[in-house]
Amino acid sequence: MRDEEIRLENEVVERSKSDPRVFGELYERYFDRIYYFALRQTGDEDVAGDLASQTFVNALHHLPHYQFRGLPFSAWLYRIATNEVNK
Repeated sequence: MRDEEIRLENEVVERSKSDPRVFGELYERYFDRIYYFALRQTGDEDVAGDLASQTFVNALHHLPHYQFRGLPFSAWLYRIATNEVNK
């Protein structure tokens, strides 16, 4: 991702903090990627779907605490997904 894309994405993240409906943009952009990550880790489609869903539930719940650090939002999502897989 280019710096401009990261900056624009962060604007969506910041808007999502005050309007959870905006979070749907991030969900649509990243759900498949998180799902396939979980599928590669587990080899089970049902488990991967559950883990991907839980990743986004956790992300939305903890979104007020998210702090932009110059990285794509997906880096934070993958960390959450990794934690879900390792539970």
